[in-house]
Amino acid sequence: MKPRVSTPTLNITDPEELGEILRRLDQEPSRKGDDPQKLVKQGEISTIELSGRSERMTPGLLVGGEANGSRATLMRPVRIPTLRVVCGRDMLHFINLFPGEEVILGREETATLVLADASVSRRHVRVTCSPEGEVVVQDLKSLNGTSITDDLMVKGQQIDKATLLPNCWLEVGGVVVHLEMLNLEQLGHLERMVARLEDDKREPGTGLLPTSWLESGLPELMRRHQRTGRPLSCVLVEPDQLDSLRVRFGELVMKDVATGVARLVMWKVRETDFCLHYSPRVTLVLLPEVSLSTAAVVSERLRRELIAYRWPRPLAGSRVMVSTGLAEWDGHEPMGDWIGRAFAMLESGSRRSLRLG
Repeated sequence: MKPRVSTPTLNITDPEELGEILRRLDQEPSRKGDDPQKLVKQGEISTIELSGRSERMTPGLLVGGEANGSRATLMRPVRIPTLRVVCGRDMLHFINLFPGEEVILGREETATLVLADASVSRRHVRVTCSPEGEVVVQDLKSLNGTSITDDLMVKGQQIDKATLLPNCWLEVGGVVVHLEMLNLEQLGHLERMVARLEDDKREPGTGLLPTSWLESGLPELMRRHQRTGRPLSCVLVEPDQLDSLRVRFGELVMKDVATGVARLVMWKVRETDFCLHYSPRVTLVLLPEVSLSTAAVVSERLRRELIAYRWPRPLAGSRVMVSTGLAEWDGHEPMGDWIGRAFAMLESGSRRSLRLG
């Protein structure tokens, strides 16, 4: 679903007033009355448009005006309430909540957010967003009930009707959905990730490129980087102790974690990076124009974010540990030798245990 956002405009003519607006947006200028050309900031304010020159902007709250002869257009990202599935077959699927509208979560195809899990009723729960932004959840007499929790380690309290707060979890039968506030850039990225999951040219279940891309696409990528002299790196990611997960929680949970880690890797890297399975348990990320030092930063960020990911029951309170390996292509070595160096690093790294709470 495409987000719909209105963009109000506020005209400002006084430099001091513009400075005050900046401060209210938590972007402190160097001094009151600065020329707008000196007030370009990163973060919440994404763009200042000067003298009619248009730049790429993040949609949101628009503040425009004239100050010291330059026109300043400031954009602050709008956060939209979003329900995102956190695990299982529908992981990463989502629905936006708009004021005055209601959505249905359920198993039937006419539901606004279709959840394929057998524990979900055909029309399981109604979610309404009030004009003031309050999110209200109402169970539709489902077979397995609806619960709300702010702590995944604690089973949620079943409800008939209740308010769902941001950063809380909605348990729809056995499917866990998270309420989060996302800006349009985040929503656009998430939407494109879901499109990959539904692309029949990609690997079913994960949305990764097919393994055959190693032969059909990677050689050309390597030739291009050889011609330009730009760096090319790779990162390998493997969840640890999947066999232990199978023994303790069963085959389905183990497969959900393996698939979920692959989806999370794809979600957490740039859209211009290439993700595919190097082996059934190892995800390969190819990083165009990225040096070894930057790849090390990417690798560590991925490792930390995957370990910190909050899995629902029966894994609630657990940390799924992952190992990584990385290597930069030297511009001449065969593909197998290059990725093999990263794989050797992955294998030789210390195995981190799965900590169960």
